[in-house]
Amino acid sequence: MDAPAEMRQIVIERFGGHVRRHVRHDWTHWRQFPFPVLVHVYSGLFHTQIDHEPEVVTGTGQTLVLPSHLRNRVASAAGCELVYTHTRFRVGPVADIFDQVAVARTIDGEASREIGLALERFEAAWRGPWLPDERLLRLAQTQQYAMAIIQTMLSVSHPRDSGRGTAMHPAVMVVLELVERNLHRTLRRTELARTAGLSETRLSVVFQQSMGCAPMAWIERRRLERAQELLLTTPASVADIAHRVGFADPFYFSRRFRQCFGRSPSTMRRQQADWLNLP
Repeated sequence: MDAPAEMRQIVIERFGGHVRRHVRHDWTHWRQFPFPVLVHVYSGLFHTQIDHEPEVVTGTGQTLVLPSHLRNRVASAAGCELVYTHTRFRVGPVADIFDQVAVARTIDGEASREIGLALERFEAAWRGPWLPDERLLRLAQTQQYAMAIIQTMLSVSHPRDSGRGTAMHPAVMVVLELVERNLHRTLRRTELARTAGLSETRLSVVFQQSMGCAPMAWIERRRLERAQELLLTTPASVADIAHRVGFADPFYFSRRFRQCFGRSPSTMRRQQADWLNLP
C-alpha cells in the first residue's frame, strides 16, 4: 500500500542552534517559540520550567524535547555544556512531527547518545561555510543527520491520539498546500472550496474533522504563526510582516497577534529574539 499523500515529504526548517556551547544564565522570561527546541547536555544541568508542569532538570547525557508553542523558561548552571537546535521537522505541508507523536520531555540512554551525536553533526553542517561547489553535499549531509534525529526520536515515541482519526481527507491536503503557498494574499471560502472540488459546506465539515477547526480559523492561525517566525528571524518591520502574511491593516494585525500570543509583535520581538542564542 502506498504511503498517504500527507506522509510523502519531510521538510526541514532550521531557525537557529549551536554546537558544544558552554552556557550559564539565570531564568529567562517566559517564552513561546513557533518551532521545537532540542537540547542535548554534555555536562552540567539545564533547568526548564513549563506551564502547568513540574520543573524539568536535564543532566549529563540526556536530551530535552520542547515542542513548538510550549510556554517555557530556561536556566543553566556553571559548567553546563550542550548542543541545541531550533528546527521544525514537518511531514507534508504543515504537520510538525512533534505534533504527531508523544515523546518524553527528557530522553536518556543510547537513544539520547544517538540524538546528541546527530544533533552535533547537523548543527556543524549547517553552521559551516556553504561553498558553491559543496552546496549539494552539505544539503545531503543535513538531510542525513536530520533523518537520524527523526528516526531515533520516533523509536522512543508513540503516536499521539488526536481524537480525529489518522486519515486526512485528500481535499484538506489540497487546501493546506494552497494556504501555505498563499499566506500573503486574501483567501476566500469560495476559492478554497473550488480548489478542493467540494461545496463550501462539505469542505467545512471535512476540514473540521481533520484539523479541528474551520478553514478560515486555520488560515488566520497560520498567518500569525508565520508572522511570529518572521519577527524572530528577520529584521523586517511589523508593518512589512503584516503585509507578508496577508494583513492589509497593521493595527488589526497587531491586535489579533496580541490576542493569539498574549503580547504585541514588537514586545515579542524585543523579549524573544535574543533567546534564539539560547536553547
